[in-house]
Amino acid sequence: MYVPILNSKEKARELVDVVREQTDAPIGVCINTVSIILSALLRDLPDIYGLRVIKSALEKDYIIDVENCHDARVLEQVIVSLTSYIEDKGQLDWSIRNDKTLMVKSLQHFSGFMKKADVGVLMKRFRRDDYIFIEQLVSLYQIELKKSVRIELLTTFHSLCLLDRSVITILLCGQLPVLLVLQNNFSLPLTELDILSLQLLSVLFSTGEKFPTSHYDALNLEFLTKIVSIVKDCTDAFQFILSFNSHFESNENTVIQTLHKNAPVTFGQLLTIQLNRCRADNKDLRAVKLLMNIFCVSDDLISVLFYDNDLKVLYGILCQDLIDTNQSQKMAMILQIMKNMEVIRRCEFTQEVYTSVKSFLLTRETQVELRHSAESLLQRVTEQQRNLPFPL
Repeated sequence: MYVPILNSKEKARELVDVVREQTDAPIGVCINTVSIILSALLRDLPDIYGLRVIKSALEKDYIIDVENCHDARVLEQVIVSLTSYIEDKGQLDWSIRNDKTLMVKSLQHFSGFMKKADVGVLMKRFRRDDYIFIEQLVSLYQIELKKSVRIELLTTFHSLCLLDRSVITILLCGQLPVLLVLQNNFSLPLTELDILSLQLLSVLFSTGEKFPTSHYDALNLEFLTKIVSIVKDCTDAFQFILSFNSHFESNENTVIQTLHKNAPVTFGQLLTIQLNRCRADNKDLRAVKLLMNIFCVSDDLISVLFYDNDLKVLYGILCQDLIDTNQSQKMAMILQIMKNMEVIRRCEFTQEVYTSVKSFLLTRETQVELRHSAESLLQRVTEQQRNLPFPL
């Protein structure tokens, strides 16, 4: 009797796909579910070779068939459906159909689907047509007037950004950032569209990636001044400023110019809180980057943004972070901030900085350039200590 040869990888794919299709659970949950079931069966049926090889195949790095699986089929249906709506809108047929509710539901379904589907399947499909579908969604946002549809489009863009950095690049270098700036007022009280737009702008600019210089026509000093003016009342506005500043290579830039022009009293406190919040996050360097830009440009701006007590708190965080972090870029920026000896003297934090930098040199094996920077700083701090008056 002929017994077919078991293709363990194909069987593992099939089981995962069945669970994904029947339960609509996230792909990671589906893989874990199949693995748990196989493990339970193997405890009772340890001699069944097929179960062992299937489980072994399941535990390999990547088993999803991106071309032929449940997610691939559903994604194709979603793209065809949304593309049809977009084409109708472009041909002004949308007003005749008036399917606003259906469009909202379709976008909601798409956003929810992306959170559960396998990222590899999604990205394979988007790359296949050079991200044309994503660009079509941007075109729809540009001409769409209905608030409910625009809100769902913004949510969809945010979900897309979470998939892969290449999606952020496509959206950042296209027209979306300019549309988000020009089509919203960003005046208090902020609307839902304002808030979602600021959140999306924060994500788009958070990578520090370069973008077309034409974007600066919209993202100008006037726009930044408006956003800075509302940071006290809107966390998302503050997060956008952090993100937008991250792409500048020069310390003197439009964000710094905006703060010089009209710095909110609370901005320094917000920056200190953000710095402390991100101490354990070596990927989010936006706060320390903005601090470095501020401290390297103007003592006058530092005086406006930080009271002496605020500076003590700030330097306390920096001193501890210098010792704790493993991120060389973060170390370099903290050392650059600490080079401002006038500020250290002003907030009477010389001894703490000395202890932190000395500990850093004794406990860390770092790049030569970082070590030289720390040694130079330690020498300057030591000299400042010698010049301090003895307490009476």
